Amino acid sequence: MYRFGNKLTALAAVCAVMAPGWLLAPALAQTNAGSAEVMALSPEQVAVQQELKFSGQGMEAVAAFYAARNWEPLWTGLQRQQYGDALVAALADAGLHGLPAARYAGIEAHLDAGALSQGAQAEIAASMAYLAYAQDVHSGLLDPAAISEELAIRPPRQSVTDLLARAVAADSGADLMQGLVPTSPNYARLLKEKSRLELQLQTDVATDMIAEGDIIRPGDTDPRVAQMRARLGAVGFSAGLGTSPVYDEALVGLVKLFQESNGLSADGAVGPRTVAVMNRSSRDQLQQVLVNLERERWLNIPRGNRHILVNIAAFVAQVYDDGVPVFETRTVVGSGQHHTPEFSDEMTHMVVNPSWHVPVSIIGKEYLPQLQRNNTAMNQQGIQIFYKGRQIDPTLVDFTQFTAGNFPVTMRQPPGAGNALGKVKFLFPNKFDIYLHDTPSKSLFQKSQRDFSHGCVRVQRPMDLAYLLLSRQSDDPEGLFQRTLDTGRETTLNLDVPVPVHLTYLTVWQDETGATQYLADVYGRDQLVYAALEAAGAGIALPES
Repeated sequence: MYRFGNKLTALAAVCAVMAPGWLLAPALAQTNAGSAEVMALSPEQVAVQQELKFSGQGMEAVAAFYAARNWEPLWTGLQRQQYGDALVAALADAGLHGLPAARYAGIEAHLDAGALSQGAQAEIAASMAYLAYAQDVHSGLLDPAAISEELAIRPPRQSVTDLLARAVAADSGADLMQGLVPTSPNYARLLKEKSRLELQLQTDVATDMIAEGDIIRPGDTDPRVAQMRARLGAVGFSAGLGTSPVYDEALVGLVKLFQESNGLSADGAVGPRTVAVMNRSSRDQLQQVLVNLERERWLNIPRGNRHILVNIAAFVAQVYDDGVPVFETRTVVGSGQHHTPEFSDEMTHMVVNPSWHVPVSIIGKEYLPQLQRNNTAMNQQGIQIFYKGRQIDPTLVDFTQFTAGNFPVTMRQPPGAGNALGKVKFLFPNKFDIYLHDTPSKSLFQKSQRDFSHGCVRVQRPMDLAYLLLSRQSDDPEGLFQRTLDTGRETTLNLDVPVPVHLTYLTVWQDETGATQYLADVYGRDQLVYAALEAAGAGIALPES
């Protein structure tokens, strides 16, 4: 039996979570058993067969794979140069992806073993290391659901059977390893940013942080302005700005550029949020990049020729056609108490002139207290109250007798100018009851940090989004929508082809010009994910700055 110490035991444990792959193993092994017995086996093949014969529970799919190829090695022997060396190189470079290289260490020395039995042990150990690395780099090191219930992402986990079949189908070992890496443009850009930050972290010169204080406005004279100049130089926005305490026009321009690239209001006023971002170190930024690399691996799926990407952290929604953004709109997302979750689903329809069926949580926590103070409060907002399906007159009810736990009513706001959902909502049915929608509260879109909703995503340009979505099934999408809207009736317009929707939380990305944006972690999710990465051995390996 192969022995690779605790490392191989850990790798086997990782592979054991790929349960769907194991289910195919017994039938596959039985199918190939007869052919394997009648063919003459080389000593190397016999060694592999014997090694797997005693490999224990949880290795059935691996054994079935080797039985199907008549116990021929994949990584050792004649295949060492083609596949084994490519695997060794990929594992050695795992740290470039922000993965824990120690997790896969020792394979090269194992493959160099000379004895026949050791070669068989090395072969199986190499397969186990490949399976662990392939899952990690292709679909993420972590299970998002284990970090938070708000991370309802389903990473593209592949079965053991599929991953091993992929190895055989590849033209070369190098092609196999490269094919595992996420292909999104943002992933490649994040890798470059990671390398830049690691180099910068090694050469960083300590720079004084900007002290707390009053807001610094253009034209002010303040000792902290000199600290601002030094910090901007340290984070790559300028050099040689001097030490003047005057917040002059040239510096204001740089501050506005910094604010814009970091998701802040580009007004030139330096308040607590801008100071906090300016004080962020290279190490802080590197942690953020590692977290976002993991997020990209979780989303390493075919996102759809046409798809909608909602970046919660950026308060933006985009429509992509064949990988190219064709539409963008500002959004308002869930507040600090009502976080918008991360998940993927398919938009199937939109509702024009929607009614708003008030969620139970809002009824109990927000509207009941209002009714207890003023039993006509809902009338003023145009909200109808129902008891057992029948509308009731709230002026006849003593609402002080109820609590949030026993309030036995439902509420509905019919279509109209003041409806909370505006003129249209876009549905992708999901367990969270999250959707995109219009809103009569337009002023919030002018704010830089837009987390004010109860969890759903408010859209600044809902009509344009509706026209775009209908454009592939109507010669006059705007006319179709407006005619439906003019009826004043609640009407469903189905999408002929469902559109994938991905709600994610990317706090670092680079645009096509190479400009890097670092966004505020408004929900604290970066901290949670980084802590999990660190616990898995994927934290920053460089010395403390």
